[in-house]
Amino acid sequence: NLGMQVAIGLSYTISPRQLAGLLSTPQAVILQANNDITINEAIIVNNPSGNGGNLDLQAGRSIFVNANITTDSGILTLKANVGTGSGTIDAQRDAGPATITMGAGTTLNTGAADIFVTIENGAGLTFNSSGAITLDNLTTAGNVYVRNLGPSPASSIQAVSGTSLITEALLSAVDDWALLSWRLENGTAWRRLLEAARRADPHP
Repeated sequence: NLGMQVAIGLSYTISPRQLAGLLSTPQAVILQANNDITINEAIIVNNPSGNGGNLDLQAGRSIFVNANITTDSGILTLKANVGTGSGTIDAQRDAGPATITMGAGTTLNTGAADIFVTIENGAGLTFNSSGAITLDNLTTAGNVYVRNLGPSPASSIQAVSGTSLITEALLSAVDDWALLSWRLENGTAWRRLLEAARRADPHP
């Protein structure tokens, strides 16, 4: 596991092939950063003997997914604005809103496993402002849980575009500012989620 105490104040790069290799053994992997985690190359896990290991990304500020992640039925967790109680070093968390952002055309595919996407409240951080969770394509036979618990009014849940698609057994989405929750069935386009948000959101 790569924690907050490694390479303090520096950028650290791990090879997607190395990471996929660990997850394919299968071994659970936790990656932590005091500021941002950026995925720029595809992570493709393949365990010939069964499921891939669970992948947990925890960032003191933001997570940017610019390439596909395929976990081979390993649970995928994305957490941003992680507070000091979870290991973020306050002095190393830079100013700026915490976001979780998927690039256009990217996909998170977890096979039969669940997907968890959360912006936390940044407890204990001097800089804990928050922004949007912006998702594109999510594919799983499991469940998807999306939570934006950020302290700022701009904390929302958005889709990259009207064609963004989520295919899942159950989607639970909560925008803490709008106090919204939805349950959508398999193959529901994000557009319907956003329409529900607009109808119910007291903070358009």
